[in-house]
Amino acid sequence: MKNKTFSALLFLSALTISSSLNALLAQSVITGTLLGNDGKPMKKAMVLMTVGEAAATTVIIQPDKNGQFRRESKHTGLHFLNFAGADHVQQQAVIYIEEPRALELNVRLDQPDYKEDLSLAEIYSNSAKASFNGQRLQKLPNGKFGAVFHSNESSIQYLIRNATNSGMPVTGTNAKEYFFSAHGGIHTAIFAVEKPVDGKVTIELDPVRSGKSSHVKSLFPDEGSIDEQLTQIYHEINSLNYSMPSEPAAKLLSNRILMEESAVLRQALWVKYLALLFPGLGKDYGEMPTGQIKDSTLISKAMDELSPTSPFWMLRMHYPSPADYIEKAVLATGHPERYKEYIERSVESWPFTARGWGYSSLISMAEKKGDSEESDRLYERLKLLSPESQAAKFVKLQRERKEAATVVAGSEVPSFKAHSLQDTSVVYTPDNMQTKIYLIDFWATWCAPCIQEFPYLQRAYEQYHDKGFQILSYSLDASREVVVRFRKERFPMPWLHGIDLKLQRNQSPMAKQFEVFDIPAAFLIDESGKILATSQDVSKEKLEEVLKKLFEEK
Repeated sequence: MKNKTFSALLFLSALTISSSLNALLAQSVITGTLLGNDGKPMKKAMVLMTVGEAAATTVIIQPDKNGQFRRESKHTGLHFLNFAGADHVQQQAVIYIEEPRALELNVRLDQPDYKEDLSLAEIYSNSAKASFNGQRLQKLPNGKFGAVFHSNESSIQYLIRNATNSGMPVTGTNAKEYFFSAHGGIHTAIFAVEKPVDGKVTIELDPVRSGKSSHVKSLFPDEGSIDEQLTQIYHEINSLNYSMPSEPAAKLLSNRILMEESAVLRQALWVKYLALLFPGLGKDYGEMPTGQIKDSTLISKAMDELSPTSPFWMLRMHYPSPADYIEKAVLATGHPERYKEYIERSVESWPFTARGWGYSSLISMAEKKGDSEESDRLYERLKLLSPESQAAKFVKLQRERKEAATVVAGSEVPSFKAHSLQDTSVVYTPDNMQTKIYLIDFWATWCAPCIQEFPYLQRAYEQYHDKGFQILSYSLDASREVVVRFRKERFPMPWLHGIDLKLQRNQSPMAKQFEVFDIPAAFLIDESGKILATSQDVSKEKLEEVLKKLFEEK
C-alpha cells in the first residue's frame, strides 16, 4: 500500500514539475547585446519593450555592464522594442510572436549627426520654470561648444535642442549621469543629470564626436527574416505621416501583397498599402478625396483581411490613435454601411491606453459632425472601458472647461499682446490689428492636427486677404528657431506670426487669456473686437464658408 501511495505521489510530483516546465517554456525569451557606436557598452543604456504599442505594458530592460540583456515575455502578438543609449541615436524594432520562441538581437547604435553650425543649439530642462531654458551654446577656444550658468538646485536635468540634423535632442558630451524618461509606449527622452559645483553648471558639446554608420547591418541574426521585414515595414509606414498620397505606389504594393504567402507580412503590408493612400494622421491632411480612389475593391479586401481586431493596426499607432485613419479606409470602401461597427470594434480590442485615445478620437469625430448624442454615448463607453486612462481624464477636463468657457463666440476678445516672431520689438494687440476680420490660430510645429489646418488657412488667406482678412498664428513651441525652420522647410505660412518671448508653451499668458486647453485652437475676430467664431466652427473647410458669408453675402 505504501509503495502504491509513494508511486502516486511520485506521479503527481512529475506532473507538477512537467507543468512548471511547460509554463516556463510557454514564454518567449529575448536576449542580446546593446552597444555604442564604438562597439563598447555605453555610459547608460536601456531597452523599452511594449506589447501592442500600449504605454501601460511597457517594461524597461536594463543591460548589464557588458551590454547584455534578457527578457521573457508570456505575450503573443506585436512587440515593439526601443534601444536607447546616452549620446546615441535610438533604434526601434518590431517582432511578432505567434508561439513561444527564442530570439537574439545584437544592436549597435549610431552617434548623432551634429550640425556644422551649433550657434542655435539651446539648453532646456524638463521643468518649464528653469531659468536656463533657451540658453544658447557658445564656441569655446578648444573647438567645443558649451555654456556656463548658475543654479541653486542640488541637481538639474537637461537636454540640448537644435544641435543635430535629424532634430534629435542630445545631452552634453561631458555628461556622466543620465535620466531616462519613458513616455507614450516605446518612446523615451534622455536627459543628462548635472550637479552644480560652487553654484555653477558647465555643459560641453563636442561636434567632432559625430555619427558614423554602424558596422552591423541588421539587428536580426537571420537576414530577410519576418522580424526584419516587419521592422522595415513599420519604419516605412510611419515615414509617410506628412507625405502626399501615392496611389501608383499603393497599386504596385498591392501586386506584391496578393502574391505574399506569409499571413503576418500580408497583414502588415495591407496597413502600409492603406498608409500610402491615406498618409496624413488627420482626417484631411494630405489626403486625396475618397471619390478619386478607384479601386475600392482592393481597399475592402485590405479591411477584410486585417479585421477590426487585427494587431497589425498598431503598426500605424500614433498619438492620438489610428481611429481616424481606419475611418478613412472604411469610407473609401464605398460601402461604409458594411463596416458600420468596424471602427469601434477595433478600438475596443486595443490595449488599455490606446483604447482610451481611440475613444477620444471617436468622440472628436462625432463632435466635428455636430452629433452630440453620439459624442455623449461614446464618452459613456470611454468611462466604462477605460475609466482611469489619461484620455478619459483629458476628455473629462476638456468637457468641463468647455462648459465653463468665457472666451466664446459673442464675447469680447481678451486684451492680448503677441510679440512678432520676425521682430520681437513689434507687438500685436487688438488695437493695432488693422484689418476687418482676423483669425488667431494657436499652434506648434509638433502638433500634427495643427499642421493639417494649414492648407485650409492658406486657401482662405489667398482668397480673402485682399478683402480685409488676416491671420495671426501664435506658436506654443519651446524654440523660436524651430518655427523659423518649419516655415522655411515645410510650410511658408505667409501671414503674421506671434510667439511668447519666455517660451512658456501652454503656460503662456496669451494662451491662458484665451483659455487654450488644447491645440489647434482658433478664434475669428472682427474689427470691433468681437469674437465671431471659435475652433469647431472655423476648422478645415468651414473657415472659407464662414468668410464667404462675411465678405460675399452681405
